[in-house]
Amino acid sequence: MTHTEPAFVCRHEGPHGRSALTVEGAGDAWLLRAESPSGTETLAFDGAAHVRAFARAVLDLPPRAEPYEYEMELSRTDDTGRTHLVTLLIGRDASDGFQPYIQYQSFYESAAATGMGMAVDCEELDAERLHAGARALLRAAAEPAA
Repeated sequence: MTHTEPAFVCRHEGPHGRSALTVEGAGDAWLLRAESPSGTETLAFDGAAHVRAFARAVLDLPPRAEPYEYEMELSRTDDTGRTHLVTLLIGRDASDGFQPYIQYQSFYESAAATGMGMAVDCEELDAERLHAGARALLRAAAEPAA
């Protein structure tokens, strides 16, 4: 895949530095990129339909402070049998005035062990900005016209 500008961006400036989650791609090749002060991970979505499901989950985030949580998983297994799993949580934090958030947590599994990967928390986000990004992502990942 050639480098493109991200269709969806979520950034957070925390006590340890800047974190970001981005979605970029075209056609059926879409990537989720997680960045934190400790590093970067990239994992492919399972096609444009998976990207649209992510965008719809972000659009379902209520515009007002009320409970909401949606969980989505991505995974890939490499040639050695090691699996990279990612859990994305999109929601509103009941313990923090229902502030919008997107959380990323990765894990690695092999025949020998399971280990934690990277965590990225984008917190205290603007729901309107998230909704605008999700609408842009839906347009970018739209099904081709018949």
